[in-house]
Amino acid sequence: ARNTSRGMSTLGGGRSLHPVVLWSQTKETLCLNVQLSEPRDHQLEADETQVRVKATGKGAHGLANYAFKLDLYSNLDTVT
Repeated sequence: ARNTSRGMSTLGGGRSLHPVVLWSQTKETLCLNVQLSEPRDHQLEADETQVRVKATGKGAHGLANYAFKLDLYSNLDTVT
């Protein structure tokens, strides 16, 4: 698992904070651990090259809006 800012950026034009994110990736799987408690209004979008997450919750900066975009190391195989 990685805790890194490589390939990650905050979404929302500076209005959202970046949560602590641990992640790992293989050719066929992606594992995300987004450290927010009591998440609500969460949105997750993903494709072969990128994951985008937005949520309101309690994170390292308290109760706030959090968001991030994660560019993957390589394309995920989304065919099941």
